Amino acid sequence: MEISLKGKKINTWLLILIFVLIVALLIFLMISLKLEKNANLENQEPIVNQEDFLENQDQLETIFNREAYLRENISKLSAEPEVLGGSFYITSIQWPEKDQALIEYEDGHIALEANVYFAADSLDLLSFEIINQEE
Repeated sequence: MEISLKGKKINTWLLILIFVLIVALLIFLMISLKLEKNANLENQEPIVNQEDFLENQDQLETIFNREAYLRENISKLSAEPEVLGGSFYITSIQWPEKDQALIEYEDGHIALEANVYFAADSLDLLSFEIINQEE
């Protein structure tokens, strides 16, 4: 079987061979780019923060205890009262620093955010500051 292209006849097997070669070339390029990318990733130095407090087991225990304290006492700690008979509960806790927590809490009717500061390596609360939210 032959295909006519602008008056020239091309063998079907020749077209199949050209197609297979192009596909093989594309696969080879994709594999070599992926291998090069992986090699570059392996050669990079891992980013290690020597003061990463979440890597220290003692610090993790302190954070766990602080979170339990906040969850149990959020209604007492908040300067903003609960509304319509709701009870505050914490929806999110983030630790931007070792002794600082950013918490989000709500009672089903209002949602608040607060910065909480603890004394170094203890459960002693230094401050509980509600963050003003723009509405």
